[in-house]
Amino acid sequence: MTTMTDHETEPTPGATESFEELGTYGSLQEARDVVARLSSAGVPAEDLRIVGTDLTTVERAETRRSTKPRAAGLGALGGLWSGLLVGLLFAMFTPVFPSVALLWSMVLFAVGGAVFGLVGSSFLDGHRDGPAPRRVLADRFAVLVRVSRAAHAREAVVGA
Repeated sequence: MTTMTDHETEPTPGATESFEELGTYGSLQEARDVVARLSSAGVPAEDLRIVGTDLTTVERAETRRSTKPRAAGLGALGGLWSGLLVGLLFAMFTPVFPSVALLWSMVLFAVGGAVFGLVGSSFLDGHRDGPAPRRVLADRFAVLVRVSRAAHAREAVVGA
């Protein structure tokens, strides 16, 4: 039941050893409670697995679209903050009218941010701002134990 992931180059010690199912539970908390009991009974946690089965992907429908005014406003807001930081630097080293340097840098950066926001928005062409939030849900959770520890784990589950 164990498999190598893409980033693993060598199998970990004991990775070829198979696992046996101890039981199936309706919630993740129930499965975690069983694992906690097994761990308390002396079964090493590295020999236990919780596997979600009957997976379902739920994606929340997003209705907020990227509009040009929204993109320009967010770009201007980001530019305003950048302009504030740069303007503070200019104001510290400008001997005459530091407030003018601060104000001009904020205005110029806000305008530049709005332009960049509009350019970025034109690439989206009115689509969503980003990927919709997704969740993967499992209907059941199986607790697996390494075959070498299965007998001890079954005694611990029955005895509890």
